[in-house]
This record gives sequence, C-alpha cells and structure tokens, in this order.
Amino acid sequence: MAETIAVQGEIDLSSAPELGRRLEAVIEAHPGDLIEVDFASVTFVDSSGLGALLTAQRRARATAGDLWVSNLRPNLRTVFELTGLDKVLLAPASA
Repeated sequence: MAETIAVQGEIDLSSAPELGRRLEAVIEAHPGDLIEVDFASVTFVDSSGLGALLTAQRRARATAGDLWVSNLRPNLRTVFELTGLDKVLLAPASA
C-alpha cells in the first residue's frame, strides 16, 4: 500500500523539522508501506530538508517500507543529482 504526502514551498532549516514530524507520523501509522513525498509544489530544498527525507527513508525501511520523492521541478532535480540522492530518494519512474 502507498501513502502520499504533498509538501509545498521551501524545505529548509525552519521547515525541515515539521516535515520530519509529518513523515514520522505517517510511517508510524502505516508501517511497511511505501511513502511517496510529492514535491510538485516545492520551490527549494536545502541540506536540512534532504536530511529529513533520508532520516524518514531509513525509518520507513526499518519497518519494511520505503520512502520516495516524486514530481521534482528541474532545479530541484539538479540538487538531487549533484548530491547523488537521485539514486536513493527518487521513485524509479522519476529517476
């Protein structure tokens, strides 16, 4: 089963903790599920946002689930590619 979380705006030092809490709540409520994080309305992500995603992915995988990011804008895809996270966090169809 899959759960989708839509996020918007800037995912940075001030908003990353809230994203982490949202993802943790979904993972706890749906252990073993695929969590899709929809970035269609995200305009910016920094290292704290990427860190929150990686932490959540580790937690999801610990429950036999997974976490993927989808619908990246071109500027954000570049960030994921430069950091190598395109191979770790992007859904197979998006990679």
